[in-house]
Amino acid sequence: MAKERGRELGAIAVAIVAHVLFLAVAPRGPAPGAEVLAPRVEPSADTTVDIEEEGPPGTVTRAPAPALEQAPTPEPARAAVRAPAPVPAPAPESAPAPAPESAPAPESAPAPESASAPAPESAPAPTPAAPSPPVDEYGGAPAPAPVVGALPGLGSPVWAVPGVVPGAPAARPAPTTIEAPRPVDSDIASRVIAGTLHNKDKSTGIDVPAAGVVASTIANAVRGSAVKDARATFEVKLDAQGKVEGVRLVSTTDANANHWTGVVEAVKSGLAARSLQMGPDKQGVTVVVKIESKVQYPAGSKVKGEIKPLCANEVIEQLAQAIQDGMSQGGGGGYTRGVRDDQGRFIPYSDLDEERKRLFCIPIGIAGGGDLSNFGAHMYNVVSSSFTIKRAGEQALPADTPLPVDRSAPWVPAAPGKTRPPPPPKKKKKKKR
Repeated sequence: MAKERGRELGAIAVAIVAHVLFLAVAPRGPAPGAEVLAPRVEPSADTTVDIEEEGPPGTVTRAPAPALEQAPTPEPARAAVRAPAPVPAPAPESAPAPAPESAPAPESAPAPESASAPAPESAPAPTPAAPSPPVDEYGGAPAPAPVVGALPGLGSPVWAVPGVVPGAPAARPAPTTIEAPRPVDSDIASRVIAGTLHNKDKSTGIDVPAAGVVASTIANAVRGSAVKDARATFEVKLDAQGKVEGVRLVSTTDANANHWTGVVEAVKSGLAARSLQMGPDKQGVTVVVKIESKVQYPAGSKVKGEIKPLCANEVIEQLAQAIQDGMSQGGGGGYTRGVRDDQGRFIPYSDLDEERKRLFCIPIGIAGGGDLSNFGAHMYNVVSSSFTIKRAGEQALPADTPLPVDRSAPWVPAAPGKTRPPPPPKKKKKKKR
């Protein structure tokens, strides 16, 4: 126990002695806030200093050029050290006056064992710096830093790369002449009246007799051709004597051109030997004939019969409708059953299409339907035709009859051809006695 305490005391004593020696040997730094003096450098005895005096006011002195080094000699010469005087800036408005030659520097005392220095040459006057362009209060955008080692065009804004952003198109040149107004026919009113009267005559059955003959001839030619399900439009031009000047196919839904080429040739040969009767005005017309060809059964359908599932909801709706009609007063009439569509319009159940009726179908049987005339019959080609007469320079009014005025509210959805039935009468509540 005593040995351990002695060791601790010895270690403490050694530490104290080490701290005292460190503080005694360490160099002392300057006190904080004290001025640090630079070390004094004594110039050598061989140093020469030239002192220049300032000239009179308004003159500019030139700084002497540094002395040229001489070639090394057996005894090296020492260059003189000169301190150039500050050069004042010239006045911006006054013209620069010719600068006089600087006064000769005073001769320096000859140094022992040194050669005389050559006379310094006069240096040119300093050129004043060009004024920088004015900068606005906001300044310009900083230049983008280039990316070292990148491809050309990378590291800069996209709009700065030529060819990336398309430029504005060139402006259209201004017109140098004024377009003349369109000529207006002085007889336009009579043409409009004539066209309107011809449309009225056609609606009553009075028309050019030759137009019906042309339409029936084209329909017979299509009926005897290989054309099946298609639509087409023809133009037949007639002169004032009823002679055919040309037959042209305007448009068709069948892509086989050979079928329609045969039809056009058949129409030309059928009308060439005939003299058609024109109207009382004895003017040439153009007959536009529209043909529609369909291959169907005698009942007008593409199939002989139709087999469809019998849905449970249809039977339930029919039974409910029959019960409702039987319970109503008089045995007939009553409430109309139906549904409302997405727009809120009421549609009676009898007017619903088959797809809507079978939207939720629970099949309970099979029902078949069809026309008896289709059974045992073959499909044949049914061709229908319609024609329109066009006269040169004839115009009609936009509408023959005035349009009906819609008196419904703007927010009510339109329901053409359908009327909304009145709501059912409310049942009166009986008062309790």
